[in-house]
Amino acid sequence: MNNQRRFLIKNMGIALLGVPLGSNIAFSSSKTTLNHSGFTSLINSKLQTEGYEVIFNESFSLNSQCKAFPLLKKNLLRGDEEGLLLVMDNGDHFLLSNKHLETYSVFISNFKFSLKSHGLEKLKDINTVRSTTPFKILKSNQTKDFRFQTIDGNIVEVHSFKKKNYVKVL
Repeated sequence: MNNQRRFLIKNMGIALLGVPLGSNIAFSSSKTTLNHSGFTSLINSKLQTEGYEVIFNESFSLNSQCKAFPLLKKNLLRGDEEGLLLVMDNGDHFLLSNKHLETYSVFISNFKFSLKSHGLEKLKDINTVRSTTPFKILKSNQTKDFRFQTIDGNIVEVHSFKKKNYVKVL
């Protein structure tokens, strides 16, 4: 489970030196304690019904509105499946599968690379966290699409279905 968190945090540009693996950290690279207020018993019972185990001690904040909870689903035939549950403060949630997570991580990497290649990484108006993390979930089809609005007001759609994986910024 630490691989998902490390990969996302690495792509957001945060050094993990000296941060314990079990600690809850925010993208501002300061430690935070997550209250699980958005994580309702309804979400928990739904996940348990589907066979997911939530790993609370590895949860972290993407921004002030969105928390991420690593998931593990034990499957005898396919092995363990990992996922990442994004929970908004208002209770909206979305389960990122491995395909969604890979596609979303590539989007963050490309965004950072584009900023750097154009010499814009030093600008205060453009921020990777503000431009790539969910502020409001607009549409969530658990098998295909994840559409969210960023703090900057951009609409981002992460699409992962079979071999079609892409991100659109609308």
